[in-house]
Amino acid sequence: MHIQNAYAVEGFAATDVDILTEREKQCLFYVFLGMTAKQIARYMSISPRTVEEYIEKIKIKYDCDYKQQLIIKALLKGFPIYEFLRTNLKILTNHLRGKESC
Repeated sequence: MHIQNAYAVEGFAATDVDILTEREKQCLFYVFLGMTAKQIARYMSISPRTVEEYIEKIKIKYDCDYKQQLIIKALLKGFPIYEFLRTNLKILTNHLRGKESC
């Protein structure tokens, strides 16, 4: 698979990723890291219920039933995980070290 840019993968339109709001993209990034709704809520300064609502909206937009499906489909549709990893390296490092604070 050839990556054309941060938001598109060969065979998929940029709009496949662009259908997500910025907050949904942030939430999806944390889902990629394996965080729980409670952990994501802390990083995003929102309630866990709001996180769950974001995840449900993303699953509907990508026609998925489970988080595992969502992750695979988002990657196939060109979700720019590497861009998010690079720009959120401190968050990733803290999460991997088991720290809860931002």
